[in-house]
Amino acid sequence: MGFLGGFLTIIPEFTDQDKKEAYYVIDEIRFNSDLTTNDMVEITIVFNIYPSVEDRINRSSLIGSNEFNKRIPRNAFTGDILEEYYIHCKPLIIEGLKQNLRFKLGLDILDEIPQSSLLENAEYYTLTDHL
Repeated sequence: MGFLGGFLTIIPEFTDQDKKEAYYVIDEIRFNSDLTTNDMVEITIVFNIYPSVEDRINRSSLIGSNEFNKRIPRNAFTGDILEEYYIHCKPLIIEGLKQNLRFKLGLDILDEIPQSSLLENAEYYTLTDHL
């Protein structure tokens, strides 16, 4: 399970290092909780980013990683937690890609991306679920 989609470097212009078919996958989940209480658990979810599904299978050519944190009640560990983390992180990854797109387009971090630029560059910030 993972996402196929864009990857943008933090270089002012578009380069061959920017990808439209990168593969995002959860490669690590860390749990941290205070054992003296039963209340909350801090979760760190690490997505590794590869140029392609094949590179992920071979564990080669890692091009980036993102960490996301989530705090949940201990009793919330039910069902498919991995699927829940993908659902939680997908909009966060997309927002990060849009921030990088703003940078590449020379916009301020708070500027709206023009609709024409969103359409033209959709492959760079769209993520498709991959099972």
